[in-house]
Amino acid sequence: MALPNLGLGLWLLACLALLGWLQSRVARHVQLILLLAIRNEHAALLAFQLLFLPGVALHEASHWIVARLLGMRDLEISLWPQRQRDGSVRLGYVKTERMNLARAAFVGTAPLVAGIVLVSVISERLGLNRLWTAAAAAETIQVRALLAEFWQRPDLWLWIYLLFACSNTMLPSASDRRALPAAAALLGSLMLGGYLLGMLALVRTALGGVAWSLASAASVAMGITILLDLLLLPVLYLLEALLWRLRGGQRLRA
Repeated sequence: MALPNLGLGLWLLACLALLGWLQSRVARHVQLILLLAIRNEHAALLAFQLLFLPGVALHEASHWIVARLLGMRDLEISLWPQRQRDGSVRLGYVKTERMNLARAAFVGTAPLVAGIVLVSVISERLGLNRLWTAAAAAETIQVRALLAEFWQRPDLWLWIYLLFACSNTMLPSASDRRALPAAAALLGSLMLGGYLLGMLALVRTALGGVAWSLASAASVAMGITILLDLLLLPVLYLLEALLWRLRGGQRLRA
């Protein structure tokens, strides 16, 4: 089996871009809703942190674990929210010693990998992967049966909450992404060198199945997250509009 083809690679990049936009929209509207409902900026910020705490904990813990595995010992972790000068909110951080390019790339992408794994596990537990496959194949009868099974789960909303909280905090932050362009350039150079030396075919044969499986799992996980956010955003818009009306249209900034 070949390595993921260009089509799948472009699809993954498109999913990442759309997911980044959706998550910024979700975060902004949730902040506004909490601010309108609570009417106290500090209390609203704390409520926002508590709402996303499972995902924040997973995000920062993945940074910390990968940094430790790579031999870094002088680490500081925090899960306390802080509003930044540009108005954005930092929900947590892990401070590390200075890292080289390779370490920074591994540590920076750890939350995305951990998030995709967790989304995949939750999706499998809820049967969303089977539902996704059946819907893609237009198997109407199976889709109806899986939906009926899905809605009958007693723990459904707990898993949906965890899926929401963790999937909407798994993308690397701005500081996490600093090393990624250089890391991508390095990987591209290695691939080009391997191609020129005639070694790329050996790598493709050895890793093709694993790479395809990982890319496919990431594609499904991000697709499920995108669908969840697309379903959630109209609800957030309506709730925000209702709160604006109840508050008399007074403008607040989140």
